[in-house]
Amino acid sequence: MKTSIQSKILKLIISAILFCSLLVGGIGYYCANDRIGKDAEERLALIGEKEALKISSTLENIEQYVKTFSYVALESLDNFDDLSKDSTRESHTQENLNFIHATIRNVSSAVAVYMRYNPQFTPPTSGIFMAKTSKTSDIQKQIPTDFSKYESTDIEHVGWYYIPVQSGAPIWMNPYENRNIDIYMISYVMPLFKFGKEIGVVGMDIDFRFLTTQISKIKLFKTGYAFLEDKNGNVTYHPTLKMGAKLEETPNLKVIRNDLRNGMKLVLVVPREEFNEERTELTLQIVSIAAVIILLFILISIYFARTITRPLLKLTEAANQMTTGNLDVSFDTNSKDEIGVLSRSFDAARIHIKEYLNYVKGIAYKDALTGVRNKAAFDNHVQELQQQVITNDIQDFGIILLDINGLKSINDSYGHGNGNKLLKNACQIICQTFAHSPVFRIGGDEFAVVLQGNDYINRGNLMNLLQLNMAKSEITGQSAWEKISLAAGFTVYRGINDSINAMLKRADEAMYQNKKEMKAEKQA
Repeated sequence: MKTSIQSKILKLIISAILFCSLLVGGIGYYCANDRIGKDAEERLALIGEKEALKISSTLENIEQYVKTFSYVALESLDNFDDLSKDSTRESHTQENLNFIHATIRNVSSAVAVYMRYNPQFTPPTSGIFMAKTSKTSDIQKQIPTDFSKYESTDIEHVGWYYIPVQSGAPIWMNPYENRNIDIYMISYVMPLFKFGKEIGVVGMDIDFRFLTTQISKIKLFKTGYAFLEDKNGNVTYHPTLKMGAKLEETPNLKVIRNDLRNGMKLVLVVPREEFNEERTELTLQIVSIAAVIILLFILISIYFARTITRPLLKLTEAANQMTTGNLDVSFDTNSKDEIGVLSRSFDAARIHIKEYLNYVKGIAYKDALTGVRNKAAFDNHVQELQQQVITNDIQDFGIILLDINGLKSINDSYGHGNGNKLLKNACQIICQTFAHSPVFRIGGDEFAVVLQGNDYINRGNLMNLLQLNMAKSEITGQSAWEKISLAAGFTVYRGINDSINAMLKRADEAMYQNKKEMKAEKQA
């Protein structure tokens, strides 16, 4: 099967485009896919660090408040024995109460704030306890817990005091629910030591929802979420799991943990398939972009391939027309590329061939003796006339056949050289008379003239002129071959039912009739 140049060019270009697209797209996908996976994990890690920092900042503010409170409480205590004296203890308590009144409004998440003295040296309800009585109420002074009612081992009721004291360091208590005011809270308690002895504790309870509200607002991808767990991995806050439960980790989950200041952990959970969604979207984008680019370049390739092959097709068509004999075909020689060079070469070859054929044709169609057209040229001209008659492209024309009288006598009496002079002289008169019409030598002593245009319109005058020119040669001619006598037969085209052959027959008959008349006239 024949394959066109355009097809070859398109196959080459499209193959190159597909190869480059697959290569670049594959490398881009591999690199982007790897980068997206890393970016997703880095982004998740940054979110965890950021949110953990925000929560820890809130906890740090609580710690700072309690530390400041402890500093004020210890700074205003001048003597340990002052704790056992009601007046000095009450004065010390009032000073610290004034500090709380002045500063507690700066801690919006506070549910309760307290300062309790060591129950071994003070009354069991001594100290300060300010707390909310409902979710919407302000912090108000309340009666402190009565230590005398509970053993030091009763963690549920007085663990908030004894645990920090026993640890000797500030401590964040685990979250618990205060059923009296229906608030889930978390406490930060700092033991007070001065003079080498246990003075008591200061602490603050904050609404645990203050933290969980921040955590619930953390949005991770589409369905990812955050929750809190304690140092043992037990849930302290989760959108769906109960407190104390453990998260069941599976390979389908991406879990990141961040430590908080209170010992808890902020846990971020994202389904791994949501990591892959970005990869899938990237894949679709790469494929879509690649498809658009490939389609665009294919269209561009088709355009340029046609730009290249269209002149070649025209050049081929023109060359084919040349092979059929049409040497007037035109070539597009304006292009400045190789095709333009090829076109100009073809056009130059066409001109040379046409000139050569015209030269050959001139030789083939030219009568060597007289220089007018020969019998072959006349036959070709007759065919063209017949075709014009058939197509009705010509309506008015005529044919004259002429025969030289006395040629044989001149040849016999004076030789063929002088006979040839007679032929030339006779041809000269014919050409002078019918100067605008084609003249043919169609036999040894016969000529033909085709009248068209003005010569056809003036045919009568021209026939008279022919007689005058012959008569003039009879007078001026000094030798027999200079005296010209021509028998002529003339006919005109009679319409669509007429034919060239019929016209030639009529002209021939008229010529011989004229010849007979001229012979009879001469004998008379």
